[in-house]
Amino acid sequence: MHALSISFKITAKEVRDMAKYLVLWRLSPTAPWPTDPAEVIKLNEMLFAAADNLIKAGVIKEHGFFLAGGGYTIYEIESLEAFRVAQMLHPFVEAVKVEEMVPYERGKEIVREAWTAKAEAMKK
Repeated sequence: MHALSISFKITAKEVRDMAKYLVLWRLSPTAPWPTDPAEVIKLNEMLFAAADNLIKAGVIKEHGFFLAGGGYTIYEIESLEAFRVAQMLHPFVEAVKVEEMVPYERGKEIVREAWTAKAEAMKK
């Protein structure tokens, strides 16, 4: 059986300053999945515990499943820590797609700044 234990010591301020990532994931079809149902339950409980630890630490903001399989996770974490988390879940969970998210209000600011700068540059 594979041990899976993830814990983080992160302050509220550190979480506010970190990037948000949307990760679409799936269970790996090539992972060494147990065939004994009791062992499958144990492995699932370890994976659930890992997610629960990351939720309690404030690293995972939202975590869920898709009806057709796999799921999504929204992390608020530094990129290197995201990589570390992904490696801890390997080989059982694979990231299918990872996108860094920009909050709407900050996105509006950036778009306005960029277009204002372009308009000013065109006047010159």
